[in-house]
Amino acid sequence: MDAHVLKELTYEDFQFVYQPIYALNSWETLGFEALLRTAFAKGQIEELFSLARRHNYLYKLDTMAIEGAVKHFPFDVLKSEDVFINVFPSTLLHPHFQLFLTYLLNTYKNAKHRIVWELNETLHEKILWESPALFARVMILKEAGFKIAIDDFGAGAAAMRQVSMYEPHYMKLDRSYAEGLADCKQKKDLIDLLVNYYPHTNLILEGVERDKDLAAAISLNLHAAQGYLLGMPQSISSYLTYNKYRSLFRRERLLNS
Repeated sequence: MDAHVLKELTYEDFQFVYQPIYALNSWETLGFEALLRTAFAKGQIEELFSLARRHNYLYKLDTMAIEGAVKHFPFDVLKSEDVFINVFPSTLLHPHFQLFLTYLLNTYKNAKHRIVWELNETLHEKILWESPALFARVMILKEAGFKIAIDDFGAGAAAMRQVSMYEPHYMKLDRSYAEGLADCKQKKDLIDLLVNYYPHTNLILEGVERDKDLAAAISLNLHAAQGYLLGMPQSISSYLTYNKYRSLFRRERLLNS
């Protein structure tokens, strides 16, 4: 993608899909992670953001993605599920972010207290994790009623020290923890350590694709899980339609049982 195309992108060029996150103790839908899609970067969203970073357009693209994710999420229909939205630390630290946040909540009033900010762990912004300014901004968000998640733990910039410092509501374990979990004692031991070391942080296992790895996650008392096995990223309307017919099917079975 050329840089000039980047600056011509509008909201009409974006599509948003949502992947469900399930609580493992109840099988209730805890929330949905919002994921950006665009025809200009099919399967290469990370490249799109990398290009934006190189051309000093990252804040604009990130806030456009945030607003789109909020705009397309049916808060009035899904009344208890939160929407997990990725955000770069540099976006949180941008001098205009507070104004953007005020605009976002004034425009989409149902989003208040329903957004979980997933702090993106890109190594490009590793130095920002040590910034007192980032810590202060995250504390302000928490005090305002927002939940915080650290994304891709184990693969990015954040380490155990940052988790202890930021005390996020959620810590999302990188998909590498899920791959072959059922067959790997070392991964099980590490997850068990994390579960016990952070008793007040809800751990979410990403990238679950096998039944036996999901069973292992449940046995390790992980709070929640996300992955293709549990639900593909899809438009929220597709999810609502599927959920409607699943509920009708269950009701029919109960009536006929």
